Amino acid sequence: MTEGTAAGSTVPRRQLGRYRPDLSNRTRLTVRAAAVQLEWSEATI
Repeated sequence: MTEGTAAGSTVPRRQLGRYRPDLSNRTRLTVRAAAVQLEWSEATI
């Protein structure tokens, strides 16, 4: 992955933003729990 791709397009971010609420509801996974599992900050998610 190139640096441009890593910082990348907003399309994947928008898709995640669109799908995250539905996925969270189906899995009952909180933002905090996802952040812990991914080793990311809550703000990143």
